[in-house]
This record gives sequence, C-alpha cells and structure tokens, in this order.
Amino acid sequence: IFLAFFLKKEAQETTKSLNSTDQQDEWILSYEPVTQQKIDYVRPIVILGPMKDRILEDLIQDQPQKFGVCIPHTTRAPRANEVHGALGSYYFIAMEEMKRQKDLGLFFEVGIHNENLYGTSINSVKAVSSKGLHCVLDVRGDAIPELQKKSIYPIAIYIKPKLSYRRGMNVLDEKIVWLQELNKRLTHDACIKIIQQGERVSAEFADCFTASVTGDTIEEIEESVLHVIKLHGGSEPWLPSGEMIP
Repeated sequence: IFLAFFLKKEAQETTKSLNSTDQQDEWILSYEPVTQQKIDYVRPIVILGPMKDRILEDLIQDQPQKFGVCIPHTTRAPRANEVHGALGSYYFIAMEEMKRQKDLGLFFEVGIHNENLYGTSINSVKAVSSKGLHCVLDVRGDAIPELQKKSIYPIAIYIKPKLSYRRGMNVLDEKIVWLQELNKRLTHDACIKIIQQGERVSAEFADCFTASVTGDTIEEIEESVLHVIKLHGGSEPWLPSGEMIP
C-alpha cells in the first residue's frame, strides 16, 4: 500500500518562488510504502511552518486534558527559581553524563547555547505519553526522522500559506497579506523571513509530514490541526513500512 505525497515545486525552489510572479503551482507526485501498524503509545505532535508557536501554545493551554509538554535536559546550572525535573524547568545534568547519554542514542534532539547543551530525550516524550497525552514538541524538522529512527512516529503537521490567487498579486505578496491578516504586528521583512523559513522546511521535510493545513484565521487552522490529530491519533495508524518501492 502506498501513500501519495504531493510536493509543490515552489517549496523545493525557495529563491525562484519568492521572486516569481507566476501563480501556476506545479505538483510533483511521489510515493512511500505504508502499512497499518498497532502502536502502544500516544503519538507526539510536531507542528512546523508559519504561526506554529501560536498553535502549539493554544493546544497546550486550551486542552490540557489532551496535550502535554515534556521536560528537557540541560547542562547549565539551575537558576534560583528552577527546580530539577519540574514542569516548565529542566533536568539538570552534568556535561559528561549528557554526552554519554547522547552517544547512547537517548536523545533525539541536542543543541548548544552559551557552551551548554540542551536536549530532549526519548524517555521524556514517553513520560508524557504514559499519561495518555499527546506530547507537544517545539522542535526543528530534523527531529522528526530522529524520532522515527527510535520507532516513535509523531503526527507532523505543516502550516502552509493560503493563496487566493488575487488578480495582479504575485505569490509572495499573497503570502505576506495572509500572514499579516493572522498577525497584524508582523512587518513586511518579518513576513518574508517566516515565508523563507517555511519553504525551506517544506522542501527538506515534506516527506515526513502527516498532513498540511491552512486557513484564513487562527481558529480555522487550529480546527484543521485538531482534525488531523483526531484522524491520525488512534492506536492503529498508517505508518511508513520501510519497504522499497519496486
């Protein structure tokens, strides 16, 4: 059984799409073998694309009975008001120990900031799942294949700009208008940066997306996100089989 992915050529050619006034979308059809598999965990959630921070925040705040967050690790020293292992804080760990655990493959995401390591462990995601909650992850796109290597398949949702194909307006301008209608505080330059980042993510990780959604308002986008989670959040989802296409 094969799952079809429709990938926009504009997402693979960021520079061309940003400078072009051509409003004809070209689609590339590719396939990945999938099978329906039984899983024993609640799938984590990854959201990428424009306005992802707002959507993630709303999921956690509006439906705490369905969504939770995990506790990351860091090698920096705790601050005065921070408690080891508390929600909203960190697991504070020695540098050598975190490097050792990283080498053992216990983390799916590790970064460095001000000479300290920060990372999210597989066990921290499983701890949220064990409570019957979807773990909402604020991660980069490259975390998705790393999770999949650990046999954890997140529901990965990409938020794409909604195009109305208004006469006399090019694709870039339409995307800027869409973003500024969602967040009126965004400047023109900020919109371009967000669009460029989103297109790079889409070009590199489109084959990892469970679905893509869009909408005219934050409420519409959130409704679509919740629909995707409901559709793919069961105990027997369709997941990549790992087989090669003959």
